[in-house]
Amino acid sequence: MTTSELMTVRTLLADHEGAGMTTGNESTQGVAGAHYYGTIAKMRLSPGAEPLFRAQFAALVHEQLPGWVYTTFYQSDSDPLDVWMVTAFESREAYRANAERPNMDALYRRIRGCLSQDPEWHDGPLMAAYGLGAPRT
Repeated sequence: MTTSELMTVRTLLADHEGAGMTTGNESTQGVAGAHYYGTIAKMRLSPGAEPLFRAQFAALVHEQLPGWVYTTFYQSDSDPLDVWMVTAFESREAYRANAERPNMDALYRRIRGCLSQDPEWHDGPLMAAYGLGAPRT
């Protein structure tokens, strides 16, 4: 990156700090969501399985999972059988504790029954958030 490009990026980031955006470079100590940890999963639904898939996750939400913050699903415009799940917990420890719950394997098997193949998982910490509901600095 050239010096000019770097200056442009720094200017854009500075302009957006007042808009409630986080860049990942500023201090996030004490900011809600600053230490969220979770996963993004790409899943492929089996044809006709969407209602059962939704019901499995709706039941899970009612369990009041410790440390759970949110789960969002996106469905592909080009192929509605392709779905991405984004879920976050208050910390890596809360995420791991949820994954290690005794009933998690049974729940995973029920959800996996709605899929035509194994999910593709991508775990990691929240790097930055923008827009509605973004942690404020």
